Amino acid sequence: MKTTIEIPTGLFKQAKSEAARRGQSLKELIAGAVAREVRGVKPISKQEAAAIWNELRRIANANSKAWKGKPDAVAAIREQRR
Repeated sequence: MKTTIEIPTGLFKQAKSEAARRGQSLKELIAGAVAREVRGVKPISKQEAAAIWNELRRIANANSKAWKGKPDAVAAIREQRR
């Protein structure tokens, strides 16, 4: 559906730039933003992202200690194929 909206010039330029940075069209960026707003999906905070990253790092470190092969991904895949 087509519609017309008014966006402040500065915000428009930021949105256009962000869409280009993501490799999206402005239409895709705006549709995604509206969908997230309507569905109530909010981005996580920097603190939440850091906590998730730290937990992933902890799990990876725990698993790497138990690994008995070479520590690189190619070796891991080759070993799984055997």
